[in-house]
Amino acid sequence: MLGVRAYSLAEVLVALFLLALAGLGLVSTHLYSLKAQRAGLERYDSGAAAGSVLASIEADLRQSPEHFTRSYAVSDRPLPDLAGAIYDVTEEAVTPRLRKFTVTVRAPSQQGTQDFKLWTMVYDLTR
Repeated sequence: MLGVRAYSLAEVLVALFLLALAGLGLVSTHLYSLKAQRAGLERYDSGAAAGSVLASIEADLRQSPEHFTRSYAVSDRPLPDLAGAIYDVTEEAVTPRLRKFTVTVRAPSQQGTQDFKLWTMVYDLTR
């Protein structure tokens, strides 16, 4: 005899079960990574939109320093770059020459509406 060993049906079934289990693990890991990637892109888009709003406020203040006394607070403004997203701008006078601007972006996502906040401090050098 050549010493050839055949596998039993039980061994084949256990091997197939372990292979299927490993395949399910890979598929679930891939699905989780796609979900995390989408959430990251949503946060990135919200951050970019908030940064754009803050940059426009800072540019306006650099262009006309007399605008430092003007209010930039807005509420529930739509963002043209993000469908269904709105933003608010709040401001706080920390000192007479220092102001804090906070932009809150509310954007729809798979988990519901997500808030993203970005803030900056602006100091008036002209006074």
